[in-house]
Amino acid sequence: MEEQTPAESYRVRAAEALAAAKNALAHKHKETAVSRAYYACFYAIHSRLEELGETAGSHKQVGILFRKHFIKTKRIDVKLSRMLRELSNWRMEADYAPTPALNQALAANLVASAEEFVTTLLACK
Repeated sequence: MEEQTPAESYRVRAAEALAAAKNALAHKHKETAVSRAYYACFYAIHSRLEELGETAGSHKQVGILFRKHFIKTKRIDVKLSRMLRELSNWRMEADYAPTPALNQALAANLVASAEEFVTTLLACK
């Protein structure tokens, strides 16, 4: 069996994180769903950066390189940058707030945004 490239491995991780987000949402684990949704996007970005020969060493750098290669070049719509920022903010809330201000509807919207983000980013040329 052939080994996966780093880009392929990150694509698999993105798909797994998105599936985990949907599963957590179905079981009303809002915080876990939002965290996994963000990481699905994070891994999708890493996949695309690997294809470009870029690596990012931090969450901040992932965002910077994502905007450099995909938003500023107009390869994808700027709304994905806003989605990523919103998911990042809510992931921080979900992971670190003692009582996150999330409800099921908001978590469902964030998971749907992550699915759109991953699908769009991985499909763009």
